[in-house]
Amino acid sequence: MNSTDLTESLEKLRSYHIPYVWITQGEDGAVAVTANQTLHVSAKEVQAIDTTGAGDAFMAGILWCIHEKGLPESEESRKRYTMFANALGEAVSARYGGMISLKAKDVSSIKAGS
Repeated sequence: MNSTDLTESLEKLRSYHIPYVWITQGEDGAVAVTANQTLHVSAKEVQAIDTTGAGDAFMAGILWCIHEKGLPESEESRKRYTMFANALGEAVSARYGGMISLKAKDVSSIKAGS
């Protein structure tokens, strides 16, 4: 794709007719993209200690929501899924050790894209 501009890159992605795309932007939040909408969700401010695995945690959150609740058919569900994924990425980056530092009790305290 060879572009550093997010808007330009999203337009190129749309030409592939991929139904859902999520892009994490770290401290700048994330975007959920469909054929006709780009939804930005802000990130909470976190004192990042180690960002290893934060993107993986983000995508794990999206996949968990899809597995448990199905594809997000509304803007509100895409927003909830993205907020949950952001929260997982934030939790991982707030401690050392990447994904292995995230305990089940930590995940259960995050509102799961409900």
